[in-house]
Amino acid sequence: MIGDSLIQQSRDRLVTTMTGADHAATIASKPSQPLSSEFIQTALAGAETRPSDVVVLATASNDALAVAQLTGSVGEENARAVYRQLLTDTIARFPGRCVVVVNARDVSPIFAPLQVALVNQDIDTVAAAHDNVVVVDWATMSRAHRGDWFVADLEHFGPDVSSTANVLPGAQAYADAITAATTSCAARAA
Repeated sequence: MIGDSLIQQSRDRLVTTMTGADHAATIASKPSQPLSSEFIQTALAGAETRPSDVVVLATASNDALAVAQLTGSVGEENARAVYRQLLTDTIARFPGRCVVVVNARDVSPIFAPLQVALVNQDIDTVAAAHDNVVVVDWATMSRAHRGDWFVADLEHFGPDVSSTANVLPGAQAYADAITAATTSCAARAA
C-alpha cells in the first residue's frame, strides 16, 4: 500500500483488516504526497521489485492539490492530461497485478474541492481502460460523515465526537474499504 496521510492514519487498522482477510500488507506512507512526488515514486519502484498480487495507491487528495497547482501554469485540461498519463504509466508498471486506486473525499474545503471531482473523474476514466484496476469510491462511502469520522478539515480521521471512546471509525471504514477491494482483486484472479 502506497499513500499519503490517510494510509498513515489507518495503518494499524489496515494491517489488522488485511491480516484478517489473509492478505499481507507492506505500507509506505507519508503525509502530503501526490502520485508525482519523489516519495511515492520511490515507493512504487520498491513495489515493482516485491512479489505481490495487489498494489494499493491512495494519493488522490494530494493529487487534486497537485493538479490544481499545475492548472495555474498549464491550464486545467493540460494538467488533467498530465495526471491521467501519470496514472496510466503507474498502472502499466504493474502488469499482471491488480491495482487498487482509492479516490478522494470530495467534501473537504481545503483539499481543492473542484479539482477533487475532476481527479476522481480521471481516476474512473483511467480505471475503465484497464482490466486490472479496482477503484475504491471513498468519496461516496465517506460523503455523509463529518465529525463522526473526521476532524475539522473533513479529510483526516478523528475520533467520533459523539463517543467517549477514542475510536477512529473513519480510519476503520477506510481500512475495510481497501481490504474489500484487495479481496475483490483476489476473487477476480481466481
